[in-house]
Amino acid sequence: MLKERQETDEKSSKYEQLSQAINQAKGKLTETQQLITNYKSLSDLLEQSNVFLSKASAFVYQDLSEVISRDGLAKRELDFLTERLEKFLKDLKKVSQSTIIEGVVINE
Repeated sequence: MLKERQETDEKSSKYEQLSQAINQAKGKLTETQQLITNYKSLSDLLEQSNVFLSKASAFVYQDLSEVISRDGLAKRELDFLTERLEKFLKDLKKVSQSTIIEGVVINE
């Protein structure tokens, strides 16, 4: 009976070690998956930003002063857009300088 108890204890110990190894592997896998997800998100952001900049660059060089002077709503919307872009660029610069930004992710 003592021998059976010893075998059960050994098997239990091996099972516990195996469980710990599996949990450690899961943790490493989760970290790697998160890194891949973050890389993909950054890649998507860069791609979409390049598309936006390509489209928006033509807009910047058009003479829109008459439209903006006649339409208060258009001016407010343009001002709002530039404020949001400036905040985004400021936050993006912090990210590239490894500064942690706390906030809520939307539209995910």
